[in-house]
Amino acid sequence: METRTLTGYLGSDLEIRTLPERCELRERTVREEAPPAHLARRYSYYYDQLPVLTEEFEIRIPERSFGKLMLAVHRKAGGGWATEWHRLVIEKPESLAMQNVRLFGQKGNRVQVTGRVRKIRFTDREGQERCLTELVVTHFHLLETAQEREARREKAAAA
Repeated sequence: METRTLTGYLGSDLEIRTLPERCELRERTVREEAPPAHLARRYSYYYDQLPVLTEEFEIRIPERSFGKLMLAVHRKAGGGWATEWHRLVIEKPESLAMQNVRLFGQKGNRVQVTGRVRKIRFTDREGQERCLTELVVTHFHLLETAQEREARREKAAAA
């Protein structure tokens, strides 16, 4: 899995979502038993002609909570600066990263995050195929709050 470390400014406050418990129907293939080894060559054509059988089963997905944030990363591009927006996801509410985000995850704070990249493909309402890249946060570190940055700027302007 690809991991990445990003440093930037939080573009939104922490949003915690809870997905309710749900059941899904899934389908799996039922395999025919293979012929005994000493008969495999003789009956392989017969077994290849059998239809593929499937069965439906129900899977229970428990309730889960996760946090979402947006991170703005400023990079030099050409003659100016460009802003890249990244979606951050914190999956485990009991994790240390989530506890840090709850304390310091306010808009405007400068943070450094490390996590694994997750790509999601989906079809939107117009029927077009879309790809979304998220960073599933494993480490969250506060570098500077928005208030500290403003105080530093005011001090530099006064000097």
